[in-house]
Amino acid sequence: MVISCDGTGAIKYSLTNDQASAVQLCYRQHQRYWIERAIQEAKSEVGMAQYQVRGWQGWHQNMAMVTMAMLFVTQQKLINRDCAPLLSTHDVIELLSFYLPSKQRSEKEIFHQLLQRHTPVPRQCPKRHRRCIND
Repeated sequence: MVISCDGTGAIKYSLTNDQASAVQLCYRQHQRYWIERAIQEAKSEVGMAQYQVRGWQGWHQNMAMVTMAMLFVTQQKLINRDCAPLLSTHDVIELLSFYLPSKQRSEKEIFHQLLQRHTPVPRQCPKRHRRCIND
């Protein structure tokens, strides 16, 4: 079906087996933009593209957290649309980083954590090897 929905006369091609009216098909075609925009924001702002997992369970957990974060951001945009109509996902995240309480750590605590993180842990050889490579 060939439809010109945007009033510019540009022809957009869509293939469907749905028996919907031309108006409904135009509406569905235009909804695609908002879905793609939401996915772009989820990837760039709340970490949808930054997962590093090895299994499906970790991937599903990460996607659930991203979905909940995007739901929260969308709710905040809707709640504040009258007083802040241009509120973006980045704006909400920036406000959260300011308003959420954070633990103030001393310099001594930070260096202690760094030392713990960077201290090598003694490796144990697997039972099938007689000696470690590093020995």
